[in-house]
Amino acid sequence: MDIKSVFCVFFSPTGSTQTIVQNIAQGMQTEITDVMDCTNRSKRREGLEAIQSNLLIIGVPVYYGRVPQEAAPFLKSLSGRGVPVVLVVTYGNREYKDSLLELHDIAAEQGFIPVAGGAFVAEHSYSLPSRPIAHGRPDANDIAMAQDFGMQIRKEPELFL
Repeated sequence: MDIKSVFCVFFSPTGSTQTIVQNIAQGMQTEITDVMDCTNRSKRREGLEAIQSNLLIIGVPVYYGRVPQEAAPFLKSLSGRGVPVVLVVTYGNREYKDSLLELHDIAAEQGFIPVAGGAFVAEHSYSLPSRPIAHGRPDANDIAMAQDFGMQIRKEPELFL
């Protein structure tokens, strides 16, 4: 798989998922043709038909071990048409349960070809100064890991197929 361009789609209420997805894309060292933040309902392009890239990265946070209910309908409106996809979940340092599998199933049902997936720690949305949960994450190490993940996918895609 020769990755010439990447399209990034993410649901990221706290910005952590966006940070991870964009750093994975940067690690691929290729053109990012489009970025879609589907967090704000009014900015979603429902039924996105033409993905003008040869790789899509989809990222969502984990809510109670699942893909967020707010994001799932939009993701189910995408049309894959055989485009390879990298699946990413971010979770609050607890566990991500079946969220990556659920995201895989959604992507495959829409006609995407899942080629890689990763789970990354991000500060939990319930984190408080008095009770920090993964405070400050993703940090510099997490960002480096995301970029390295992207680089690995670009250099050795057969490991992920």
